[in-house]
Amino acid sequence: LDKEIETVRNYLCIDVGVTFIKYANADHLGKISSKDKETTPATLDGFLSVIRKIVSENIEDIDGIAICCPGKVDRKEGMIFHGGSLQYLDGLPLKTMLEAEFHLPVGVVNDGKAAALSELWLGNLRGCDNGVAIVLGTAIGGGIIANGQLLEGEHFQAGEFSFIVHNPREHAAKTLIGDRLSAVAFVETGSQKIGLVEADGQLVFDAINEGNQALVRHLEDYCYELALVILNIQAVLDFSKVVIGGGISAQPRLIQEIDKQIQKIRSDIPALEATMCKPIVLPCKFYNDANILGALYNLLSMSDTADRH
Repeated sequence: LDKEIETVRNYLCIDVGVTFIKYANADHLGKISSKDKETTPATLDGFLSVIRKIVSENIEDIDGIAICCPGKVDRKEGMIFHGGSLQYLDGLPLKTMLEAEFHLPVGVVNDGKAAALSELWLGNLRGCDNGVAIVLGTAIGGGIIANGQLLEGEHFQAGEFSFIVHNPREHAAKTLIGDRLSAVAFVETGSQKIGLVEADGQLVFDAINEGNQALVRHLEDYCYELALVILNIQAVLDFSKVVIGGGISAQPRLIQEIDKQIQKIRSDIPALEATMCKPIVLPCKFYNDANILGALYNLLSMSDTADRH
């Protein structure tokens, strides 16, 4: 990772999402030169057809293919398990398949872990030995940086925050944190509170910033539960920073409220405040480009060519 790179290397980076497959051309320093997207197909055959099309149209002058996707991913082998929101990816040896077909190095990583890697490489976890990225979306994704490295876990599932269990005896309908703290659900409920026909996150936060008390309480309740999750994760990992990602993280009020609720919980529990260091809460530096850059860093680091300087 520390060797000097004298020539520019260019890569095709692909972010596989539930709705769109986004792709970009970027160099080894993370500078993106072009971006585009395709609709995510509903079948495996359709998916592979789109991936092959994207690679074939961009194969000139690229030195590798960097991919992130939902599901459990064995980064070394490039094998996808479960597939997350795209179940048809289960058991797909994507790295081996594409390397054999296009004769280029291929990297594959989970999308939440990609977000963490982008922040470690060029974002708000840069230089941080122990940190956490939490990505708020339909559920909660993320990644853990431990001792300066991505923590994958025994089964490649470290950082799957959605599967933290809330007391099922109290709330059987929303036992998993991924359901309770869905940013999509937060916006939908907030939109209903102000009579919107269609969910609109910006309008919800406009109302919050204008002092709509029902929505202010809605945000406080949401951030209180998220603060509990962060503090519980910190008790296990002893990290210094947590970065919050997802489209909702572009709202400064969200980050401020999370930090406020963390401090409130700490103040209410003297032993916690006296013993545990308060984590720094920041937004992710990268929004729509986070997964793209993290996928690229994954490929570079796996091939030992990333330039951290």
